Amino acid sequence: MNKKEECRRGYKKTLDVDEGRRRREAASVQIRKEKKEDSIQKRRKDAAGASAGTRVGALPDPGLRARLDCLPQDKQLLMSSQKDEQLEGTIRFRKLLSIERHPPISEVIEAGVVPRLVQLLQCFADSALVFEA
Repeated sequence: MNKKEECRRGYKKTLDVDEGRRRREAASVQIRKEKKEDSIQKRRKDAAGASAGTRVGALPDPGLRARLDCLPQDKQLLMSSQKDEQLEGTIRFRKLLSIERHPPISEVIEAGVVPRLVQLLQCFADSALVFEA
């Protein structure tokens, strides 16, 4: 060490460059760890909230609840022997399953309409019905 540095260290202890750098690095590492922990906790909270929100009883859209209440009528239309009612029921189920966020797939499966939709897919005489199914 030269004489200038010795004098500087004796006069002001905060001018130690290496020690200051280590402190700044330690502080930045600590801040990064805290941010990472916060983001992990936030993701866990969001994941827990999302899994609780996707249950059958907790639907995010109130309009969706009304559409699901009409599921038995839609199923009746789909199971009908008349082509226009079959088409109307198929359209309703397609629109219901085309919802972008959280489509009610399990509710439609539980309604028992999937085999009928598959059957309608094989009905080549009516192209509009096949398209909607």
